[in-house]
Amino acid sequence: MKINVLVFIMLFVGLFLAAPNSVWAQSDPLELQWSKTYHEYGFASVFQTFDGGFLIAGSNLTSFPEYLTLIKINSDGEMEWRKTYSEITWVPALMYETDSSYLLLHDNLATYGIVNLLKVEFQGNFEWSKSLFFGRSQAFTQYVRGLFDVDATSCVLSIFESDARGGGYRSRFMCYDVYNEVLLWTKSIEGVRVAVVLPFGSDEGYYVAGSQDKQPWFAKLNSNYEIIWSRTYDTLSSSGLSGVSSVIPTIDGGFLLGGFLSGSGGVSFVVKTDGDGMGVWRWKHDSLIYDGVEIERGQYLVFSSSDLICVSASGKVLWVEPFSKYLEDPVSLANFTYVRGVVSAFVGEGDSVVVAIPFGVSGDYTSCLWVASFVVKSSSSVVVNSSSIDYAGVVCVVGVGVGVFVGVLTYLKKRYRLNSV
Repeated sequence: MKINVLVFIMLFVGLFLAAPNSVWAQSDPLELQWSKTYHEYGFASVFQTFDGGFLIAGSNLTSFPEYLTLIKINSDGEMEWRKTYSEITWVPALMYETDSSYLLLHDNLATYGIVNLLKVEFQGNFEWSKSLFFGRSQAFTQYVRGLFDVDATSCVLSIFESDARGGGYRSRFMCYDVYNEVLLWTKSIEGVRVAVVLPFGSDEGYYVAGSQDKQPWFAKLNSNYEIIWSRTYDTLSSSGLSGVSSVIPTIDGGFLLGGFLSGSGGVSFVVKTDGDGMGVWRWKHDSLIYDGVEIERGQYLVFSSSDLICVSASGKVLWVEPFSKYLEDPVSLANFTYVRGVVSAFVGEGDSVVVAIPFGVSGDYTSCLWVASFVVKSSSSVVVNSSSIDYAGVVCVVGVGVGVFVGVLTYLKKRYRLNSV
């Protein structure tokens, strides 16, 4: 009996040491580089600048009225400058960087038929502010979905229009002479809701995404805004509207599309496509997906309302980490209850990923903005968590162990019998 106990202990220790670490252990897949929390900072949006830093636009909730405040931080999260504009009481929905300045847009079309534009130079000094009047229509509800192709005198706006009476909708591209406040030209695409515009090269054309007939829709346009090809992903259909809300180019020439299924209780989806928009794989998630980045070839980080999720090249979830785990401020950590705006993610300097999260504070209407930079550990050095354990490997290890145990026990019993004769 003593021999049996000794053999069992030896085998258990041997199996523990021989088994792959990924079966038995867990480790943190993210390394926090820096973290900044901007308290009492509402309705914030973040834009990545050409120099690798970030421009943060929002309103300071400690003042009244709540004037626009811009904060420029570098790639290490250090503040370069901060400006408050007492003449501007709105917060931009879209931001664009030119060779010498920032252009910020506030969409007030649905209420007043107006688009507000603000231009500031690289140090945040005010240059000009304009209000472009498009005319308020009782028949159409209008929203600006994109700002691009900005030059010295003009810019192109992507505007979605829905027919309040007939139920139809369309998207228009409108080129506006900002200085003379003149509409230069307009192009329309009927029956689609454009939510994302992604230029793919100087004077070459655009990728656009949104929805068509309640289905996620993705298309390539030429430089004249004519459709070269378009795709819908009808197997993702639900009882409500579905649409693409983010497009991330991937290293292999394809795209990662993120979107929503509004008729399925807040379910979101991610679709991996090739360069022609053909679906490679798809993955659904039971909460909103806001944005994503490619962290290495074939691995992606997607950002939900509460978690960072790592997805493999085949669409398999590798690990999930909550945002709140990395909040260094204990007050923010205790009060982090819900996301209050759009989560934005960017590829930072080196191998880092920068995420910006507007969140609400428990018990009141206070808003804060959390901006943090992470380095994602390489897949070879990360020990996966229990949700992604390779159970086939466990079975294999246990099977081999049982075989070895039985063999050794039989051998020792035979020797014991021979020695006792």
